Amino acid sequence: IGSTVTGCSAGTGGGVVNAVFSGAVTLIGSTVTGCSADSTGGVVYSYDSGAVSLVGSTVRDCSSVHQGGVVYMSYSGNDMSYSGNVSLTDSTVRDCSAGSYGGVVSTLRSGAVSLIGSTVTGCSAGTGGGVVNAVFSGAVTLIGSTVT
Repeated sequence: IGSTVTGCSAGTGGGVVNAVFSGAVTLIGSTVTGCSADSTGGVVYSYDSGAVSLVGSTVRDCSSVHQGGVVYMSYSGNDMSYSGNVSLTDSTVRDCSAGSYGGVVSTLRSGAVSLIGSTVTGCSAGTGGGVVNAVFSGAVTLIGSTVT
């Protein structure tokens, strides 16, 4: 809550958080800048874990070599029920990228992805899903958000 994180990196997943068989990951009122992962999840990598939520936060200049410039989630829900959701609420994401899929979020066998009242600017992916890439996952919803 109310944290500032700058320049973190990881050799595999999660430039800031690597959650494996864990609970929820939540960033509230935080700023994350220039974080990266050499594989997936420039900020958060989540495997068989709970929900990932960014609330009132700013993320900029984050990247991953493969998937999920900000968040990569797979086999979510703490029991492989694929129920873990990713949500960005009242947040700003700017200039984030993934080398392959999901410039902001990439999910595999996970729950829904929601962008609510958020602004996403200048994000990209090398192959697909400049903002969201969702494979065998729940619904993708944008509500009152701006994507440019």
